[in-house]
Amino acid sequence: MLGFSGGIIPCPAALALLLASLSVGALGRGLVLVLVFSSGLALALVAVGLLVVNSVRASARFVDTERYAPGIALASALLVTLVGGYTFYSSLIHFMNP
Repeated sequence: MLGFSGGIIPCPAALALLLASLSVGALGRGLVLVLVFSSGLALALVAVGLLVVNSVRASARFVDTERYAPGIALASALLVTLVGGYTFYSSLIHFMNP
């Protein structure tokens, strides 16, 4: 998921920054800003990944993860499904009644 959020699809903010810099004639400055932006994003994604991996190892010392992991996975799947269903329903209502 980190890879998906960080680069598989083009970043809208980076595209907007490039288009804005192109429109004012400062494409070089826009490329530098996108490079800095992307570097910061990469560092943040690596930090989040390391935090998740290390927190799983640390929590294994205090919590029986083998016992609770299936329930937590089911709860998170249900939460994502409910949020997706609500979003779909809300979009459908707005589409039917503009």
